[in-house]
Amino acid sequence: MIESPENPKSQVPNPVSDINIPILLDRHCYRYPSVLVDAIAEHDPGRRLVAVKNVTVNEEFFQGHFPGAPLVPGVVILDEVLEALIEWRQNSKLTGIRTVKFLAPLKPEHPFTICLSADDPRPGEVNFCCRAEDRVIVEGRLEVVWEAT
Repeated sequence: MIESPENPKSQVPNPVSDINIPILLDRHCYRYPSVLVDAIAEHDPGRRLVAVKNVTVNEEFFQGHFPGAPLVPGVVILDEVLEALIEWRQNSKLTGIRTVKFLAPLKPEHPFTICLSADDPRPGEVNFCCRAEDRVIVEGRLEVVWEAT
């Protein structure tokens, strides 16, 4: 375990590999203040990826969501899932979200993990699951295309 740079008191797993931020930004249409995943905890190319993100209370979106009881907006969690997808499959393009279930709220200062996995019988679909404090907070299935490189 290592300390998160944003919050020294929180612990995140040691990353298996560093994220190449300049390459990731070239593939992503967002810029500051878009948030990026903090670490890659597991990586099995083409089959599975586990990314880690710690959302701090200083994030801009907490000012209005919700004052006095901040929660991470669902769209921000889904953006993190997209970031992890782009890091995992560099030639991927999201074409749709087949299903998504928000099962529990995510509060600031709680690190969460994003797990992506591809089922061989269903090409073009990626399952995802987000966990915080050993419980599933979001799960679903993405529709993707793998562009030729």
